[in-house]
Amino acid sequence: MKFHVGFVIGVALGVDIFANRVILAQLATADTHHQGYRPYARTEAETPRQP
Repeated sequence: MKFHVGFVIGVALGVDIFANRVILAQLATADTHHQGYRPYARTEAETPRQP
């Protein structure tokens, strides 16, 4: 049972990570044009806005 539980959790985490990457990619492509958004920047202050 432990293998099955671990496998289910691993698959769920994999799907979550994949979904997060897709969402971040969509946000990046949507926002880059007007504010230079970078998904990996932790705060707004660390991300210099591009003209």
